[in-house]
Amino acid sequence: MASSEKKPLPSPGEWETHKDDICKLYPLMKLEDLMKFMESKGLYATQAIYKKKFRDWGLRKYVSAAQALEADEKKRRLEEEGHAADEIVISSGIAVPSSKIQRHVKRHKTAASLATGMTATGTLAPSLGMNRALQDVNNYGVMPGIAARTLESTAAFQNLGFGGSHTSQGSAYPTMTVVGTQTPQVFQQRSMLRFDQLTPENTVMHPSLEAVMPVRTEPELLMTEPSDDSWLDLFLLQPDPINSVVNAPSPGTGVRPHRQSSGSRHTAPGRQPIHQAAQNGHLSIVKALLRARPNCCDLKGQFGETPLFLASQEGHIDVARVLLDAEADPSIQVPKNGRGPIHQASQGGHLTVVQLLLERGADPDSHNGQQVSPLWLAAQGGHEAIAKLLLSKGADPNFQAVDVNRGPLHQAAQGGHLEVVDLLLKHKAKVDVMEEDKATPFWLACQEGHLKVAQLLIDAGANVNARTSNWGRHPIHQAAQNGHTDIVQLLVDNNALIDAGEDDNVTALWLACQQGHRDIAEILLRNNANPNNMATESRRSPLHQAAQNGHADVMRLLIEHGGKVNNVEISGWPPLMLACQQGHLGVVELLIERQADIHIEEKDGATALWLASQQGHVEIVRLLLIKGAKQTATRSTGRRPIHQAAQNGHLEVVKLLKQFGGGIDAPCKGDEVTKQITPLWLASQGGHEDVVLYLLEHGAEAVIRT
Repeated sequence: MASSEKKPLPSPGEWETHKDDICKLYPLMKLEDLMKFMESKGLYATQAIYKKKFRDWGLRKYVSAAQALEADEKKRRLEEEGHAADEIVISSGIAVPSSKIQRHVKRHKTAASLATGMTATGTLAPSLGMNRALQDVNNYGVMPGIAARTLESTAAFQNLGFGGSHTSQGSAYPTMTVVGTQTPQVFQQRSMLRFDQLTPENTVMHPSLEAVMPVRTEPELLMTEPSDDSWLDLFLLQPDPINSVVNAPSPGTGVRPHRQSSGSRHTAPGRQPIHQAAQNGHLSIVKALLRARPNCCDLKGQFGETPLFLASQEGHIDVARVLLDAEADPSIQVPKNGRGPIHQASQGGHLTVVQLLLERGADPDSHNGQQVSPLWLAAQGGHEAIAKLLLSKGADPNFQAVDVNRGPLHQAAQGGHLEVVDLLLKHKAKVDVMEEDKATPFWLACQEGHLKVAQLLIDAGANVNARTSNWGRHPIHQAAQNGHTDIVQLLVDNNALIDAGEDDNVTALWLACQQGHRDIAEILLRNNANPNNMATESRRSPLHQAAQNGHADVMRLLIEHGGKVNNVEISGWPPLMLACQQGHLGVVELLIERQADIHIEEKDGATALWLASQQGHVEIVRLLLIKGAKQTATRSTGRRPIHQAAQNGHLEVVKLLKQFGGGIDAPCKGDEVTKQITPLWLASQGGHEDVVLYLLEHGAEAVIRT
């Protein structure tokens, strides 16, 4: 907007002042209307900056699963009647853009598959909501709605994933402690739906969905507009025990316990005795049932599963053979996901079952409702012998799953399955085939740190600078961020672009410094990476990232290679201010030693001393005062370091500041009622008795004089 372009960018203090209003209005109006309203209150910013703030604050617009389905149904009815509408207004009054309804439904189906796989296998499947929670942790040190133990239960979140924004900015105001570690960006893997992970009492059918969709006790939430980090929507395809038995056996017996049909996935309504016997491998019972009812071999369960499907899924070769001898049809597929016996056997690694099914007429290149072939599933699981068998029978090595346009080579490369990758390449798999977001098999191998796979793909002609369509990342970005030193060296040796910037001009060095990967930073700097490159929007350099996260060894390396210690980012913060706010004493000492300016003020006038005092970092405050830091006030509120220390109860900091000339009765701006307040007023408000007593003992006025 023209008006916002002519105005200076808001300071952190101005954002904090208006945050409550923005958060209340955000769900109720369009961004353009919100911006106009806030301009009337004196807050001017571009759409890009607003969106960045929304991400930093964890704001998302949601509709529930039920609302999405209602919108989809209403849209369908309108179209049948010959009407069209840009927005579908549902019963709750929410207007859902017509063009985005199917995206919501698809996202919900994917989330449902993930949630189901997590419930059935006891593992935590990553989700877009989880990445948002991770970003909230990294930006604010809190996790709204998700317990911290959730993150601890999956190692994938410790080294992978990039839900955080590049501009995670600490506020210069009290009560906002910014942790600062930003989450790595990564394509995640989605668990493929297994039909018996759904129980009959929590499912619902919808004509627009390709699979059975669970109804959650807490409704799945769907965004009314695409996510700014929409490339994280690619949930694919973590090899997990999809073909393992959901019903756990009794310890030491190998026998699955019987459960009542109301809760058992193996006794769902619609299943017959032969389904149970086939899935559990009870050969003699299967034979007895076939003798009693010869035509029961192709009976379908609740979801269309046959006894042969279940036996193949579990790898029961003898049961499968008996069923086939009884003329069971190996081509019958589950209607809602299109999987047949050969899909289940291929994914589960059951070679002898796959051989048997092929001998009895199963299609080696069958494509199910999700357009996943047996070869695709075998490649994902690293089942070389099955992949070789399927290829020998004519399976297409280049067939790509429709949802994300991924082929078998993507899956094998991401999983680090070297032998399968080699096998696929020998059968003419396209080396630089791109999936939905243009990630290649090589890109995925570099992200995951699979050195031998990456080398093999380079030997086959892979493009080392392949760039994704979302965020514009190269393989070197992923390898640098995830700490894969050997991959980075391989890329450098093969002429990768060292200073290639992604869409926000973030480089591999920037990411390595953010994560503290010194060896990678050294490789890149040795090959002339720019230590002062700044991200376009945040204006942060590698030094800012290293300072915020306390990586003193990385900072020393950057400075030795020409890193500028006094460069400021978009809000006027040099690296020193970030280090002071986060309490990284070693980094502060290094920066001061290398001539960092301790007097730099950010846009509202806060200094390194101001931030350290607010956070209570006693030794940093002491060091800055000894070095001559001034106790200056911010422009918007007139607050000095002693106000911040008093408000937050940092007694030792208050003592230091007074010792170095901090006025214990220094006034600052109050609210509409109390126009002027003091450190004593703030300490009293916060209930910090020790600070109150200290200030009174040293002459602070108990009554403010105006």
